[in-house]
Amino acid sequence: MLDRLWKWATVPTFRAKTKLFGVKAIMPSNYVFPLLARAYPTFNNPYLELVHQAFLQKKDRLTVVDIGAAIGDTFLFIYQNIPEAIDQVICVEGHPGFFGYLKINAGKYDNAIFRLVVLSDKKETIPELIRSNESSHIAIGETTTRAEPLDVFIPTVTSKLIDVIKIDVDGFDGRVLNGARNILSLFRPAVIFEYHPIQIQATANDLMQPFTVLEECKYETLVWFDKWGAFSHINKVSDKALLKQFADDCLKKEKEDDIHFDVIALPADSKIDIAGLQACEFSKRKKFFY
Repeated sequence: MLDRLWKWATVPTFRAKTKLFGVKAIMPSNYVFPLLARAYPTFNNPYLELVHQAFLQKKDRLTVVDIGAAIGDTFLFIYQNIPEAIDQVICVEGHPGFFGYLKINAGKYDNAIFRLVVLSDKKETIPELIRSNESSHIAIGETTTRAEPLDVFIPTVTSKLIDVIKIDVDGFDGRVLNGARNILSLFRPAVIFEYHPIQIQATANDLMQPFTVLEECKYETLVWFDKWGAFSHINKVSDKALLKQFADDCLKKEKEDDIHFDVIALPADSKIDIAGLQACEFSKRKKFFY
């Protein structure tokens, strides 16, 4: 094992030709998400199930915003598994290296719009994105980069109603939600975001900000899944004491445990089937998992 790790660490990263979700794609040779998906069959299932359930409820094609689109694998995951549900996926990636792969992997699809932009809750300068592991980046760099809110960015890209927002930005999810208050209040999209207390602390952000923003925008229900995509629990956005205790408990765990969750947030007037989200029956039958 040590010999294999040494060889892996000393070989420079290169562009690897592969297949993702049944189609030809390019990815960094050390991109680990395909390995995780093979090891954990439920990986990313909550996102696919949310798109499926939103499609069933709307009975029409969806406009999805994929924030933290990385190399385009999350776009391909959704599009290849449920193409009939997709009108448009706006793929947002803030790291130039990953964005190059995103353009290659999503560029041939009319359903994909891709933009290189960093999001926050206002037009500001934030720490640059640096690699946190082989498949993601975190805003803790020594130099800075420009960021803007989703409420400013989205009108420059589409005038369509936003149905689903997926956010995976390593500790900045609350800031992105805070910069999307107009979209949340006007369009009432279903939201899935990563809740990662360790990374929220690392980026000097507020552990409770995601829930504060969602409650003020009239969101009601939170459906939690662990980092491998297995259902965990359901609670209300208004359960602030419970949420604070939960965040504190996560931070008490060993850092090596890397405790974090995918959280689906639904507005009070949502007709999406919560039991269907919890069961994830559609996503368990997915055609492609990398």
